[in-house]
Amino acid sequence: MARWSVPLVCLLAGGSLGLFLADPVLHGQNPPVNQVVPPVTGIPKELASYHPIVEKILPAVVSIETKFKTKAKKDQSSRGSNPLDNQDVPEDLRKFLQQFDQRQFQEDETPHFGFGSGVLADPKGVVLTAAHVVSDADQVEVTLMDGRKFTSHDIHADLKTDLAIVRLDAKAGPFPYLELGDSDAMQIGDRVLAVGAPFGLTGSVTSGIVSAKGRSGFRMNMYEDFIQTDAAINPGNSGGPLLDSQGNVLGINTAILGSGNIGIGFAMPINRAKMMLDDFQAGRKPPRLGVSVVYIAGDYADALELPAQ
Repeated sequence: MARWSVPLVCLLAGGSLGLFLADPVLHGQNPPVNQVVPPVTGIPKELASYHPIVEKILPAVVSIETKFKTKAKKDQSSRGSNPLDNQDVPEDLRKFLQQFDQRQFQEDETPHFGFGSGVLADPKGVVLTAAHVVSDADQVEVTLMDGRKFTSHDIHADLKTDLAIVRLDAKAGPFPYLELGDSDAMQIGDRVLAVGAPFGLTGSVTSGIVSAKGRSGFRMNMYEDFIQTDAAINPGNSGGPLLDSQGNVLGINTAILGSGNIGIGFAMPINRAKMMLDDFQAGRKPPRLGVSVVYIAGDYADALELPAQ
């Protein structure tokens, strides 16, 4: 309670002092009339519900299940000396050990599964998602909100931006899709929605604001220009859309800070994804300058007579 006593006392003292000083001025005069402060206008009213927007966007948000195999050879060096090197091993035992040895050191191809989200970007079945969701996949299964499932091997991933395109069978279209907005036009404080399948819970919607723009320095991708948001993002949301209050896609959800939602999530701006989509539809590979940036410090900077960073 002591923490709040000082400012509260100050306010009361200020109020008393104000009345004390004003009293001589108003003494003997009629009280002023029509001194009611007019209400502030131009402030948007609180949105009562996101339902009209959610109803529009959910059909175009998909869940993605991936299947891939790990290929890891078992380490023979940890087994010590090979008994086959012993000249005293009987021939029958040698043949058995050779067959056993071949089985032991074959490649271990164990199937693994992953889960993520995506968004349909056109009526022909082009899905935008995160590259880390699908880049190592041998098979991708895309499930729409209406229950339809599509298996795709047509995957185009760009690990440098962590963006990917998965193409569905266009003959099954037209597909529901969302308009791609302008991530450059958004402002810090704008309302946003994050939609996806966290922990496999398809069609989950969370809300928040744009917390910051242009976040970088995480060394996750070569190109980093993240939108930061406090809308809840969890494992399984990767690849799903970040949308504005009109339902336009502003970004592709990519990462979170920490192992779970703490109100700090990141999305790749949709303008970057639009560049990749244009290249894909034109049959071009994303252009690369071939230049990278490194920090030079210490003896190297001194030798090159460069200023310290």
